[in-house]
Amino acid sequence: MLLCAIYNRPYHIKDIEHLLSLTDSATYYCALPAVSGTLSNALHDSPKFIKSISGDPCPVFEAAAKLHHKVLFREALIWVVGNWTEPQIGELSDRRLRHLAQYAYGEISTIVSRSVSKIIDVGLLGCGPNDWTVGIREGIVYPNHEEQWHPAELDLCERPQLNLPKFFRNIVDEDNFPEEVRVYELDLTDLLENNLVLSGKWLIAGKDSVEGYFLCAAIEDEDLPWNPKETDW
Repeated sequence: MLLCAIYNRPYHIKDIEHLLSLTDSATYYCALPAVSGTLSNALHDSPKFIKSISGDPCPVFEAAAKLHHKVLFREALIWVVGNWTEPQIGELSDRRLRHLAQYAYGEISTIVSRSVSKIIDVGLLGCGPNDWTVGIREGIVYPNHEEQWHPAELDLCERPQLNLPKFFRNIVDEDNFPEEVRVYELDLTDLLENNLVLSGKWLIAGKDSVEGYFLCAAIEDEDLPWNPKETDW
């Protein structure tokens, strides 16, 4: 693969270990720019590898940083911080990359907090407790459900956990909330956006296999942990 990259010949990435091996070889032989320049074409011919990133994004994230490959770096970042309740930030061995991922997760957290505050404000001030009766179970909001529960009546350990990505998706996709809640200065477009490029562009945050994920993590060029204008490293 390294020789193919150096001589600009076609190659593909079989799996994550394959990428890590290539990155190690390129580091040893000072050929990181050559691999980085040819990796985009290789990724288009590597569907199995692309599919595997979501399961183990941290080593891919770190390898992409060494390769200075923006697309792969951003793709892996989304999966590192995407799982709202169990982000994989702590598995990053590189302190600098860990801080960068924490920042990206914090950006998402800020939007989530503002949105939740807005929903609470509307629920308490706009609709009133008697008009807005919802049951929440596994992130699904049911208006006037026959199995309603009242927060004050349950012990904390007995209360259903709220799946926030799924919760917000329901607000956008379903008619589960009163009109006042759905339109009252509540814009969830950015939060529910899918920024994946290499894989899963068809995935919908908060639904199906990614019902517990936000896929909106992003990073500007100036915040990348390398100089994008650098051609030799």
